[in-house]
Amino acid sequence: MLRVASAPSDAKEVAGLDGVWLRVSATQALKCERCWHRCEDVGAHAAHPALCGRCIVNIDGSGEQREFA
Repeated sequence: MLRVASAPSDAKEVAGLDGVWLRVSATQALKCERCWHRCEDVGAHAAHPALCGRCIVNIDGSGEQREFA
């Protein structure tokens, strides 16, 4: 945990949690056209430029190992 003397100017204090501050910002990651998750690796695979790595494994590979439905 990082402790600071004061909160950043753009952070908001979490109600009921003394000394806890949040700063939220939108991701710059692209959205996968298949799963709609925003992932850093969308566009990194030439064969599937609009998909994330997880979706490529499910389409072209053996599929992801899932613990839940």
